[in-house]
Amino acid sequence: MAIKKITDFPEFSSRSGLTVIMGLEPLSKRDFLALLARKLRFPSYFGGNWDALADCLGELAGRKEKRIRLIFPTKPLKSPKEMKTFEAVMAAAQEELARFGVILEAEMIDPTTSKE
Repeated sequence: MAIKKITDFPEFSSRSGLTVIMGLEPLSKRDFLALLARKLRFPSYFGGNWDALADCLGELAGRKEKRIRLIFPTKPLKSPKEMKTFEAVMAAAQEELARFGVILEAEMIDPTTSKE
């Protein structure tokens, strides 16, 4: 099976889904949360911390998109500790959103390989 290139996943939003391509290099927690908030169009009151991320991810259930896909061309966070926290927040959000029929996915794609 070939690994897909990041360019194979254009960002799009439709009634059925939202695909978001995240940054090309690992970020600090602050920069990562700010980028995620902008890409997912979080409300202006987003607090920029893990609790606020959990809250805003849970609010995605009220949006029109029923599938939200985050594409990461690299490990998104510099800190392994912060990466574990993000994974835990995502797992909880995935479980919560599933109750409302919303699929939240995160996928890491190697941006240097080509599709064959």
